[in-house]
This record gives sequence, C-alpha cells and structure tokens, in this order.
Amino acid sequence: MIRAENLSLSIHGTDILTDVSFQMKPGQVFGLVGESGSGKSMTALALMGLLPRGAETRGRILLDGGDLTRLNDRDMCAIRGNRISMIFQEPMTALNPVRTIGDQVAETLLIHTRATRAEALEIARQKLTRVGLPPERVPLDRFPHELSGGQRQRVCIAMAIRADHRAGRHHTGADPDPAARAGRGRGHVAVADHSRSGGGGRERACRCC
Repeated sequence: MIRAENLSLSIHGTDILTDVSFQMKPGQVFGLVGESGSGKSMTALALMGLLPRGAETRGRILLDGGDLTRLNDRDMCAIRGNRISMIFQEPMTALNPVRTIGDQVAETLLIHTRATRAEALEIARQKLTRVGLPPERVPLDRFPHELSGGQRQRVCIAMAIRADHRAGRHHTGADPDPAARAGRGRGHVAVADHSRSGGGGRERACRCC
C-alpha cells in the first residue's frame, strides 16, 4: 500500500503542492485528475523521488509503512524498478535509443536480482510476450526507433513489471490489450504519467498491486 499524507512541495520557494493526501490499497487503480500545471506530474515524481533540483517536500509518502521521503538516494535506487516503477508518457524519450529493447527490459533484473545476463534476457522475453511483443514477432535486438509508438509503450510497461513478474499497470498510447495481459500481483506500484484528450485536462494514474 502507498499513502501520501499532507504532501506539500515547493521549487525554489514557489509552492507547487499543498497538503495532498491519498491512499492506494492493493489491487486498486487510482487516478489523479486536474488541469495542466496543477501538479499531477510533480506528485508522481515525488512518489518516485525524482524531483528536480531546488525542490523541497513536506509531509510523508509511505510505502508499506516506510516513509520514502526519509530515504537517501542509494536507498531509493534499491526501490525504484523493484517496488515502485514509473511509466512515462512519451516512450521515445523514456527509452534509450542506442540500446536494444531486450537489454533495457533486462536491466532492472540485473540491478535488483542475482540473475545472470542470460537469465535476465529470458525473463525479458517473457515480460515482452506478456505485453503482446513475443520475440518471434518483435525480436529482443530491436531498437526503439524500429518500433511503433504503441509498441514502445508496451516496452515501457514490460520494464515496469516487477522482476518476479508481479505487475503494476496503466498506460497511454499503447494498444488496449497488453497491460491487461501483464497480469495482476501484489507488492508493486506502477505510476503512469499520461494525458487524455478533452478540455485540456490531464490525468495521472497508479496501480497498486
């Protein structure tokens, strides 16, 4: 479970968020909706510990009872990609253009588990298959620019699936089925940064699994 308690944020002295509180329980999809500039992306970045320089936070962000705002960079690196992940809105900028999709999906496994490179690539194959990119159709040695926008978004979803295949999900720009095929599990939070058309409104969504 993840919970924000009276989360406030300022950047170089300018208030961005004031007393934001919410809670996501296991199995819940949580949507944060508001107009452009209202602080939705900053809320998501605060959850991930990826705020820009000059940012100061107050309040608490609790992940299974532990306060993320008290962790140093090294401790947060152990959590990102392992217990909490972010699916960014634009996959072409989220993916490394000079690395294959197989290497990028396997990277979190090499960082957070004791898997060998061969084992990590095999699990990457399974993850990509789960989001609708089986290797016989989309080989692991493809580069991001060789994929469509929807396929690149699926790669980002695959990267957000926990190393033990327990998946958090939400997305935009991808075809409708892959995230559903990613499956359900427990103990992982995926934060998605995306927009929907209509009225200039934007939405951030999380799934707590």
